[in-house]
Amino acid sequence: MTDGDTDALKLLRRNVKHNIKDNTNISCKQLLWGEKYAKTFLAQHDKRKFDIILGSDLIYVKMVIRPLFETVRVLLSDDAGSKFLMAHCARRKGNEVELSMILDVAQEEGFDYEELVQEDDISLCCFRRRQERS
Repeated sequence: MTDGDTDALKLLRRNVKHNIKDNTNISCKQLLWGEKYAKTFLAQHDKRKFDIILGSDLIYVKMVIRPLFETVRVLLSDDAGSKFLMAHCARRKGNEVELSMILDVAQEEGFDYEELVQEDDISLCCFRRRQERS
């Protein structure tokens, strides 16, 4: 699990410690968004890319959309089955980001998407790397 905010990361670690009673190994790491930060993160964590990335309640302001997808582009495995699942709630107070803004940037960053759920202002989307067509 990751977060960029150090205070949120402390809470995340405390919640994991409180709620996980067995020997499950869950790590909570700081991850700042953007290509440069994602490459550093990857280098510090065995250079293993991820087959699935999950995200929820991530985007409130437009300026972070591109850094998020730069991060996903660096960290997501190149395998055809790899995916980034993201839930977005446009109605959250203070949120200036509509789903269409996210989808536009995702396409610019080389991702295709499928909207899995659309209920009121809540969306769940599956993003996959655009596959080169022969």
